Amino acid sequence: ICGSSLGGLISLHALYSRPDVFRSAGVVSPALGWADNEALRHAQQKKLPPGAKLWIDVGTEEVVPGANGKNEFLERVRRLIHILESKGLTRGEDFHFEEVIGAKHHEADWAERFDRILVFFYGRGSNNHHTPRKR
Repeated sequence: ICGSSLGGLISLHALYSRPDVFRSAGVVSPALGWADNEALRHAQQKKLPPGAKLWIDVGTEEVVPGANGKNEFLERVRRLIHILESKGLTRGEDFHFEEVIGAKHHEADWAERFDRILVFFYGRGSNNHHTPRKR
């Protein structure tokens, strides 16, 4: 599962709550401040299922209106990374984290990195794709 902004929150929640269905999640520019930081509290209280794989990213120019130039998106995502590492997850092994220089909270910026997300989850090369069976 993969989503951006509120979809990033849904993806993270799905991985925590339904590990029988979802083994990996793309958490792109997650709106972690939603519902008064509930997703951060949830991550602090819960453990990810063994073998879960996460892509987490955020743009360095994702500024919340009225935040006086402070990048709350970036700060909250860094808090999430700290929570994951405090629970024993390893960056580069259990999850990928990227601060995308100059990226904004916008669909065009998310689209520019979606190919890297797919490669992270599925690899590249001819052996990593599904070939339909002949009938």
